[in-house]
Amino acid sequence: MLKTFCSALIALTLGSTAIAQTIPLQPGKWKMYSQPNVTPSDFCDVHQFLTLDKGTLTGEFGLLEQGLNGVCEIYVPRNPRFFNLAFDATECGSQIWLGEIETLEARFEVKVLDHRTRLCDDLVPALIVAELKDSSTGETTKLYSHQD
Repeated sequence: MLKTFCSALIALTLGSTAIAQTIPLQPGKWKMYSQPNVTPSDFCDVHQFLTLDKGTLTGEFGLLEQGLNGVCEIYVPRNPRFFNLAFDATECGSQIWLGEIETLEARFEVKVLDHRTRLCDDLVPALIVAELKDSSTGETTKLYSHQD
């Protein structure tokens, strides 16, 4: 019994996809910012929301939309972007999910790093990190979750 537990722990720590695939996507919704450790403004807080969930028909998916809190003098459209997610791997207990967003203007490769189940003792910039890579320019934008 102890040997099985230790083997499973070592495999997860080293990034075994066979064991990690049995770990489902954990749903949640986060405010996302272009920098880690942002202190949101009470007056005008422009951000993006990332929702991770699993649908009965769609499977694992993400929804990225712009958000606004406060009394800003600007208009920010929600601009919802839905994308399916496929499990890629684990690294040190963190789950890596991949997807794509297609708009009329561009196509983005999406990588979601979910550090909520991280086993290593190193520092990560945020519990959830989303990377959006523009397929035409190769430019990557990173978004970091905010912890209240």
